[in-house]
Amino acid sequence: MKMDRGFKLTFLVTLTLLYVTGVIYVLTASDPPSQIQIASLHAHGIVGLFSLLLFGSVYPTHILPGLRNKLRKRSGLSLISVISMLILTVPPLYYVSNEILRVKVAYVHTWVGIFSLTMILLHLKKR
Repeated sequence: MKMDRGFKLTFLVTLTLLYVTGVIYVLTASDPPSQIQIASLHAHGIVGLFSLLLFGSVYPTHILPGLRNKLRKRSGLSLISVISMLILTVPPLYYVSNEILRVKVAYVHTWVGIFSLTMILLHLKKR
């Protein structure tokens, strides 16, 4: 199902900001955290919340109709899986007090996030 052009642009800009802020956070990792690392994490969290809102609105207008249509179904389901994994790893990053477990979840979130760009590009690719 084709997205409205303006909404698609908003969604892609939001996903780009989410990706870039996440990469900046990872690339500027230091102990103690630098100001840019802290700012990028804050921006990543705020943009992440907005992306949840957009992702929720994509579900009834794009995902459900797309599941009925065979076009890009495999890449769409793969992208849903990746985004779901990112969403599910966020609460433990904030609320798990066991540092070893939190670091492992952060590692998964980081690598799935980096891989997400590939999945988004595959889904957007014209056949």
